[in-house]
Amino acid sequence: MWKMTETYVTVCMRRGFADVKKRFQWILIIAATVMCIGAGAAAEDEMVTPPVKIINYRDHIEPILKRSCYECHGENKQKGKLRLDSPAAIRSGGRDGAIIRGKDPLRSALYQLCALDPDNEDIMPSKGDSLTAEELLFLKLWIEQGSLFPDGQSAGGVSENVPLNELDRLSLTLPAVSEAEEQAIEALRASGVSIEMLGKEQTLCAVNCSHVATINQEHLRCIVARIVWADCAAPVCDDALLACFAQAPHLRRLHLEKSVVTNEGFQQLSRCLELEYLNISETQLGDAIVPTIARLPALQDVYYHDTQLTRMGVMELRIALHER
Repeated sequence: MWKMTETYVTVCMRRGFADVKKRFQWILIIAATVMCIGAGAAAEDEMVTPPVKIINYRDHIEPILKRSCYECHGENKQKGKLRLDSPAAIRSGGRDGAIIRGKDPLRSALYQLCALDPDNEDIMPSKGDSLTAEELLFLKLWIEQGSLFPDGQSAGGVSENVPLNELDRLSLTLPAVSEAEEQAIEALRASGVSIEMLGKEQTLCAVNCSHVATINQEHLRCIVARIVWADCAAPVCDDALLACFAQAPHLRRLHLEKSVVTNEGFQQLSRCLELEYLNISETQLGDAIVPTIARLPALQDVYYHDTQLTRMGVMELRIALHER
């Protein structure tokens, strides 16, 4: 406990807290953290994050539909003449019409049927596990936020009443994809890298290289200014490849699970000032990365399962993110 107090004093002196109220708030934060660490040695939290603010289809909704709905509402089977395996199919609805009604989840069949009591014979999915509380929350928030797809359209089609999301606005600020960039994208796709164009003007990229053994970094650098999401969750991602992604000025989401990035290489991310989400699970990254994370002003979500972070490192990480 003395060490914790000593750390608290050091933090207060470094930050220059002047008012007693704020100091007391920090004491409560540190105390709560110590209690969590003491009680959670066997089940320590693996994520540092506030409640999700913006739900996007690709990251939050599509995985739910794929796991729970595609079997009965996919390419091979369409119960109720309903498919849920693409944005176009979701917009089309089924035999009973639209499954999403405006921004009202309680009037939207897609949410209504999934949120029924488990004993109700009409609950969806009809087979397998019901949606978890978190999945239901994601679905509810997605509908409330306009049920937007990566192309900027809502589940009810293009709507003038649905405000542009952040990616749409960013997409409008970038020039059209050049011929050289198109060639680089096609070359990367041919090598097995998945690239999805995002935003209203399709000028942004989501890059997934988690399933390839090598990646042409010259081609990657050609489109780096357009990359907003990157999935490098594989040993293919080392310090050299991370250096390429670290040059992306608009990088928002980064998966580094199972990568071989080092503590030293991780420091390259200090320039990613728009980074909001980071997953470093199952890596050798440790306490040395905390100062870099503390310098990322937009970062909100950090997943760190099975890393070299110590309990003290986790506590400092929580403090750094709480200051925002």
